Amino acid sequence: MIRYFQFLKNVYFFNSLSDGDIANIESVCLEKKFDEGAVIFQEGAPGDSFFIILDGTVEIWKHYADMEQDLLSVCGPGQSFGELAIIDDSPRSATVVARENVKLLSITNDSFKKVMSGSNPISLSIMRSITSMIRRSNETFIENMKAKNRHLERAYAQLKKESKERRRAEEDLRESSRRLCSILDSMPDMILELDKDMRIRWANKAALERNSEAVDQFCYQAYWKGTQHCEGCPSLTALTSGKIEMAAVYQPVSTSDPEETYWENIGIPLKDSRGEITGVLEVARNITHRMKLEEGLRRAQKMKAIGTLAGGVAHEFNNLLMCIQGNVSLMMANTDDNDPKYHRLKNIEQHVQYGADLSKKLLDIASRKKFKIEKTDMNNILRNIAESFEDEKKKIRIREKYAPNLWNVEAEPQQISKVISDILQNAWQAMPGGGDLRIETENVILNANDCRKARLKNGRYVKICVADNGIGMDPGIRQQIFDPFFTTKAIGNGNGLSLSAAYSIIDDHGGSIYVYSEKGKGSIFEILLPCAEK
Repeated sequence: MIRYFQFLKNVYFFNSLSDGDIANIESVCLEKKFDEGAVIFQEGAPGDSFFIILDGTVEIWKHYADMEQDLLSVCGPGQSFGELAIIDDSPRSATVVARENVKLLSITNDSFKKVMSGSNPISLSIMRSITSMIRRSNETFIENMKAKNRHLERAYAQLKKESKERRRAEEDLRESSRRLCSILDSMPDMILELDKDMRIRWANKAALERNSEAVDQFCYQAYWKGTQHCEGCPSLTALTSGKIEMAAVYQPVSTSDPEETYWENIGIPLKDSRGEITGVLEVARNITHRMKLEEGLRRAQKMKAIGTLAGGVAHEFNNLLMCIQGNVSLMMANTDDNDPKYHRLKNIEQHVQYGADLSKKLLDIASRKKFKIEKTDMNNILRNIAESFEDEKKKIRIREKYAPNLWNVEAEPQQISKVISDILQNAWQAMPGGGDLRIETENVILNANDCRKARLKNGRYVKICVADNGIGMDPGIRQQIFDPFFTTKAIGNGNGLSLSAAYSIIDDHGGSIYVYSEKGKGSIFEILLPCAEK
């Protein structure tokens, strides 16, 4: 018996042929072996052979556009593949790979055509088998496409659902982010997101109103006018400690921001999902108003205590002075004017008068008496004081700028004149080599925010500015400038009561007095007095 004869009789392609035809086919068969994983032929390669599996299995793979390869089928012994190569040499429509070690019968296109040319039954059988195979292949392909279509429909539905959920989640996230930003923007505190280098990544509305170009700047440059990290910066500490830190920051007066401010800063470390610090959230609250209220309370308490003490001392001091004055007057009445003792008595009398003036200042501080208020034109008062002061202090150049139609104020002219004179005297002493003294007036209307800063009521005020270009003051001196008995002058050259009395007088008039100063850059005294009612 021929070696593959019986095997070929059971092959679908040939089971209707005669033994003679099968014998002819067997004569052109070649046996081939492929190891596991070997590619028998590649999709797209020329088709030149037809294969029948003797032993083992193969996988048939199809590559679809923009998709990974798809396993079409697994074929075993007795099954065939590459049948279309019998009738033409079109490129292979799939790739065949040995699933395991496999043994095949191979029939080339040319040899099979020779066999078919001499036998019509072989040609008819082959055509019938190929037609049936194509039909089954088409049906399988259609079923596969339907299955893939169902899979794609399910995948599309799932993708559509996930896309809808993702859009909803993104919208919720945007709304949450918008709401959070709205909340943060509504806060009066400055809120900054800083990276680990202290560079600003985000700022809320309050922070941007203070510096619209703050983002991407270092925080100490954008807000604290520094060239390096602020000393004791809580945000910097929070980066290393990993804990919430808090500290107070003082910002002195500068040309870009004429108001000194106090801030309470909080540094909150920001961490990622792994707990590693990625930055810090800085919350800066302006506590200037609170600090000034506390300062005002401390000053009021101190003034009350000093006033009580000063009042008692002044009364006793006056009694002593009256006794001395009485005795000096009797001695002078009995002494000739040309007597040397008379001049010494006169000198004692002058010092007694100085003591009486000092006692009066002490009593003024202690009594906080009510003044006889009247409508007063501050422009006239300032002109008169400036004229006499400039005549007396020859090295001083006074530059005046008075607002036209200045509102009248409710004040006692004598007391206000004393305040202005004392401030001018203080400015003159700050310019030992002479200099420029600027006096200005202005009508102002204070809103709620202005009033919080100055601790005044809303309404109309007259602002008086007295500025010098003298030696200026450091913050330590400036904070004590209105304290009773505080003076920077040598002993015997000042009693430290003039500016304290000025503060009390302005305060009793319902106004405010403040000084802006920097060491070496002069000082500006600013007085606000309430306007008289129309």
